[in-house]
Amino acid sequence: MHGLRRTVRRIGACVLLAAMTIWTGAIVGALGWLFSAAMELAIRLIWRELPMRLGLGGIREASMAQWPFWFTLTVTVAGAVALAVNERRDPVTVTPIMGVIARVRKTGAYGDGRVLPYFTSALLPLAFGSAVGPEAGLANVIGSSGTRFGRALHGVAAACLRTVRTGEPLHARDGSKADADLQGLARKVINRCAAVCGIIVFFGLGRLAGAGLALPRLGHIQWNPADAAWAIPAMAEGVAAGALFVGMTRLAKLLGEHFGDHILLRNLFTALALSIVATVLPFMLFSGESSLDVLVRHAAEAGPVMLVAIAVARCIITPLCINAGWRGGQFFPMIFSGVVLGYALGGATGADPVFCAAFSSGALIAMVIRRPLTAAMIMLLVMPVASFPILLVSAYLASMIPLPRAFGGVPARNFPSF
Repeated sequence: MHGLRRTVRRIGACVLLAAMTIWTGAIVGALGWLFSAAMELAIRLIWRELPMRLGLGGIREASMAQWPFWFTLTVTVAGAVALAVNERRDPVTVTPIMGVIARVRKTGAYGDGRVLPYFTSALLPLAFGSAVGPEAGLANVIGSSGTRFGRALHGVAAACLRTVRTGEPLHARDGSKADADLQGLARKVINRCAAVCGIIVFFGLGRLAGAGLALPRLGHIQWNPADAAWAIPAMAEGVAAGALFVGMTRLAKLLGEHFGDHILLRNLFTALALSIVATVLPFMLFSGESSLDVLVRHAAEAGPVMLVAIAVARCIITPLCINAGWRGGQFFPMIFSGVVLGYALGGATGADPVFCAAFSSGALIAMVIRRPLTAAMIMLLVMPVASFPILLVSAYLASMIPLPRAFGGVPARNFPSF
């Protein structure tokens, strides 16, 4: 009878632990989806419906038309003011996704448990056209919400794990070393399992409601042996673009520091630069992932020179936004730039553009983050699976190329780790 009670307690503790984990993950995933839905709604209202009401029309994808300078500048100036007010009111910094992951791994938490400041700080730049990716904002919202709703469950989760281990009734912590170990284990269990549940809920809600991050998929690689001659040029242009991205990141950081406490002036400068670039070239606003398939379809219409100009401008304006007040993610814009460079080379030489894009994009991202395997895995979000060996080779070779110390990037390794 005593053994049966222990078994029942263990089963009950497992059920309770699973229920808490699923509940936490559902909340985190729902908040992440809400962030994506709010971003899409804001962009539609500001950049599509408002121009229609003003008689400007929306984005005409077939002709790659842009908004007039006065409209883009007006919207971005309004965004600069909103960002400055928000930063003065609650100076929460939107951390890149790799920084969020590193902090969670080190401390088991992200932020101070407040969700709304991260939600607002991540949403505003995206809504007003910043050339950054939404993945950083999404990571900040998920990390802060996971900390907020998971922290209250860690003690109960530790008690559940203690019951699973001993079969004793649930009770509060006893302050022993074993209890402290259980607290750490409970935090890891809740955070990791809730993250998995949150991802499922996030994509589930996105499929049901039609909102959420949706990356385009490029077609199959259709290349012949003659295309191999363009592998090194494709990787070289990715390396050059990655070096430009890192160098511009360093310059933008110095520029942001130069403005000091003049937050509004810094944001207005970025708004002006973003407006000018977005008027001269198409596809400069937002992260690029939603318009990548459009640009790919019209690559021949744009021409190689235009495509290279778009990719280079992206490698300049995105680091400026990230480091001068309009913060967000760097991965989606880098994916966009790498693919565009590949299509530019393919259009100029007749080589398979997807083959060229695999070399250029893998090299670009690896030059910036210096993690070949991570770079290759990131590009699989849009590239066909068959391109993975090309992505990995290109990323590995690019990560071995040194950069000047003045760039302030991660130094090259002789044998970079995967």
